[in-house]
Amino acid sequence: MIETWRDPYYHDSFVWARPDRLWFMAPLVNSERTESVTLQVNGKPVPVRHYCPYRPAMHYADITDHVRWGEDNELRLELTGLGADQFLGPYLDYPPVPVKTSPTGRA
Repeated sequence: MIETWRDPYYHDSFVWARPDRLWFMAPLVNSERTESVTLQVNGKPVPVRHYCPYRPAMHYADITDHVRWGEDNELRLELTGLGADQFLGPYLDYPPVPVKTSPTGRA
């Protein structure tokens, strides 16, 4: 499901508008049935947003500035009021590896 949303119709209206960030996604069959979604990274709350191109189906958070790069991190996701078989599993969308360039702009 997530990969199909990368098509040209949604690339500028979802997380792919910022491919340089680390995104946590919580896809659901229908998030209207979920009362609340909270996320903590390393014990600190992170704002969770909602995305719905057709019907409410995705909660996501930019966790780039909340992780400790190169170390173990703890993510705690809480979904209250979630019905059976609604959560499709967590997904991390990593930023691409930066390309090092010279001052002239050439790799």
